[in-house]
Amino acid sequence: MKMKLSGSSDSSISRRSLAFFKSSTELVILLMASSKSPFLTSSDSQFLFHPVDNAAEHTPLDHHLARRRFLTRLTAGTLGAGAMLMLAAVLRLPFPRVRSQSDVVRIGRAVDYPLHRYTFVAGSNVFVYRDRKGIRILSAICTHLGCVVRASESGFHCPCHGSRFDRHGDPVSGPAGRPLAWYHAERAADGVLVVDLTRRVSRHRVLGV
Repeated sequence: MKMKLSGSSDSSISRRSLAFFKSSTELVILLMASSKSPFLTSSDSQFLFHPVDNAAEHTPLDHHLARRRFLTRLTAGTLGAGAMLMLAAVLRLPFPRVRSQSDVVRIGRAVDYPLHRYTFVAGSNVFVYRDRKGIRILSAICTHLGCVVRASESGFHCPCHGSRFDRHGDPVSGPAGRPLAWYHAERAADGVLVVDLTRRVSRHRVLGV
């Protein structure tokens, strides 16, 4: 009789322990679900944390598949995030922003610029060319995607995508299909050169000095 009572007591304790374990795991599920974990779906939670009454329903193969599904999602998420970061970095490189500037800029006096060479004016993104005839103003903005070109021995080149222009601003090679713009320039009352970046002119137009 005593042995029967002892067995009944052990069985009661086992049931209580199982009930406590089940309640604890359900609480863990609720906490994970509230954090919106991308790797835990409702079906996963039912499979992983509700082994339920019939243990035969969950074979080692089921556990292997669940673990494999979790690792697949983790790998896909990691690769996806890495790909997005790389794409953002790649897209950022070829599109340097041209600094904002006024449509009409003052660039100093004609005598400030040496003869027979293109002088870059950084604040205005233009080149000033001076010869015996006068002053001409050439845009430094590449006609492909708006990068700032640099002067070279044969003309100009774009450091972003490799477009090249001759000394007159006409495209020679690369993706740019249009020539660099020439801008209207005039002399203000105080003798300072004033460039209108909204007025394009022929490369043959010269401001006499």
